[in-house]
Amino acid sequence: MPETHTPGSPMAEVELVIDQVTIVNPVEATAAVRCILGPLRRSARFSRIPDSAETIDLQLTQSRLDRW
Repeated sequence: MPETHTPGSPMAEVELVIDQVTIVNPVEATAAVRCILGPLRRSARFSRIPDSAETIDLQLTQSRLDRW
């Protein structure tokens, strides 16, 4: 999943693996993911999944390192 480009920030190729998804309500879910490729920072946003016509709105709000 490439990180969505926002003005003033560089775009980076990132690959995530989804470990667990918890449905919060019909339009919101929480996912536990692992980054297996590329740099990733808190507040990164993602808008697509390769080879899929569907769009997503995924934002990293906490990393495992935040809890240490």
